[in-house]
Amino acid sequence: AVEFSKLVGSLKPEEPEDVIVSACQKLILLFQDRPEQKHVFITQHGLLPLMELLEVPATR
Repeated sequence: AVEFSKLVGSLKPEEPEDVIVSACQKLILLFQDRPEQKHVFITQHGLLPLMELLEVPATR
């Protein structure tokens, strides 16, 4: 649970791109191992940070 929260916490526009990519890759693996975590991510943590990341221009 701590690892999950830390990964979600890394999904911020001000984080370096490599940190965000690494966190996303780890979250994908976590979701493959524990599909129920997707619901937790969407309902409790991740939707707003994810939307903020989508608004960041590709060139930083």
